[in-house]
Amino acid sequence: MLGLGWSGLIKGLAAFLCILGVVSLALIYFFPAPPSTIAMAVGFKGGSYGLIAEHYKDILARAHVNLQLRTTTGSAEHLKLLQDRNSGVAAAFVQGGISKSKQAPGLLSLGRINYQIFCVFYRATEVLNDLTELKGKRIAVGPVGTAARVV
Repeated sequence: MLGLGWSGLIKGLAAFLCILGVVSLALIYFFPAPPSTIAMAVGFKGGSYGLIAEHYKDILARAHVNLQLRTTTGSAEHLKLLQDRNSGVAAAFVQGGISKSKQAPGLLSLGRINYQIFCVFYRATEVLNDLTELKGKRIAVGPVGTAARVV
């Protein structure tokens, strides 16, 4: 017919399998499978970020992805962990306003889940019209490592 014998057919099949193997290895190398375990920084135990992360953990478990939750002191530490490639943290809840794209160029935001409310309580006879009037005064802000201090 085409002049191909068994030897030509076997050589062609062997060449095809070699090419298929090389292409498969290249695709696996350049497009690896997504991880099956993800570490997420969630703040202190019992906090709102931790409760939201528990819902994500349940949702991802249905897709056979293990979400490891790491407790931290707050958003400021989350930002540091996200910027450190050796920390193992791939995702975190970070309070809006503590970083800009120039400060953390490699980070991407997936969106906003809520607005952060800051309440200012003070005891004084004078009326304050702007937060800048607190400059030079002693103020108390959240624990060390929380975003409230950074903002």
